[in-house]
Amino acid sequence: MAIEQLRTATGSELADAEAQGHDVIKGLILAKAMQRLRELLTPEVMQDVMALQNSPLGFMTDRNQAGKPPYDVETVRDCAITALLQGFKLTGNEFNIISGRFYAAQAGCQARVQAWPGLHDLQIELGVPQMASEKGALVACSIRWQVGEKAYTIECKAPAGPDELDTRLAIRVNAGMGTDAILGKAKRKLYARAIERLTGISQDDRGDLPAMQNPAPPPKIEDTSHLADLVHEVLDALAADLETCEGVTDCDRRARAATVAIEGLAARGLPLPASEAAQRVIIDKRGQRAAAIRDGRGEGSNHA
Repeated sequence: MAIEQLRTATGSELADAEAQGHDVIKGLILAKAMQRLRELLTPEVMQDVMALQNSPLGFMTDRNQAGKPPYDVETVRDCAITALLQGFKLTGNEFNIISGRFYAAQAGCQARVQAWPGLHDLQIELGVPQMASEKGALVACSIRWQVGEKAYTIECKAPAGPDELDTRLAIRVNAGMGTDAILGKAKRKLYARAIERLTGISQDDRGDLPAMQNPAPPPKIEDTSHLADLVHEVLDALAADLETCEGVTDCDRRARAATVAIEGLAARGLPLPASEAAQRVIIDKRGQRAAAIRDGRGEGSNHA
């Protein structure tokens, strides 16, 4: 099918541009693919796509309640293009449309991870949710897998001491949501973080990442001298960012974002000692700011 052929070809072209560090070319390739997909998703094709809306066999939306009109063709087409370019299917509830935007659903994130070339021994552990407020819960969990001989682990756990990060997943709890639903959200976030680790591209809750299905892992950069400058930029940005955080929980969130940035640089070739040193600095900076907040020296007083 022309759509599938286009997606495969675009993924190959993006991988080549990534390997050569051509960010501008990557943008042009993506723009061209989006335009071509829009041409392929003709009114006749979109009639079939629209029939999949609000069906678990297709894709769900936040307009599946009585009295709410379904999304229009243009909105669905835009979200379908995003889904296809990111490697998600239009069936099997692999993505949702929420507030008119693409959202990577649990089924889609799980499918992408499980279909990753060479991935095996995938294991997920989910702890019992701990309610942090009326509308929030924290879940300790982990995901482990191997690609070839290389093992990967992502752990989200409670801090063992006052100066350690609380990396448990924060889950929003809606009215009437039970334990299974909370764990389902946690599972989706774990798979999203696995995609982030595999691709080196952030997968936030809105799913806005321009990644192909099963792209090649980001290539190592032989000359990594410039990565040291990027490390300093991350740490300087974190130091400035922490000065404006509103509490300990906010410190944890911002420190986690800096850690993810360093992990991304490690995936591109940053030497392990430099990565570990940078992460220790992040922990120290977070600890100092958290201590200042607890002692009343900083703005904000909410506690994790």
